Amino acid sequence: MKSITTDMSYKGCDELRSACGGAGYHMSSGVAGAFTEHSVLATFEGVNVLMTQQSSRYILKQVKKAKSGKKCTHYFEYINHLETLTTSKLTAKTV
Repeated sequence: MKSITTDMSYKGCDELRSACGGAGYHMSSGVAGAFTEHSVLATFEGVNVLMTQQSSRYILKQVKKAKSGKKCTHYFEYINHLETLTTSKLTAKTV
């Protein structure tokens, strides 16, 4: 979750700064300060690419566990119902 949210925060602040043109670089605008505060979050506690890889590896382990008949617990209980989730029909009418 950390890798996704900090990446989105970084990209959002960068887009805002770019949309403001030169004013986005002035500290008085508040945009430059927000950008510098959020840009470092993507590297605190480890690089996002590595954290995403580790998280993906753990989720795949949980899927293998469920396929072997063992039950996943806590945040990964939904994986116990993977067959139902992947075969259910879409019922949404709009986005």
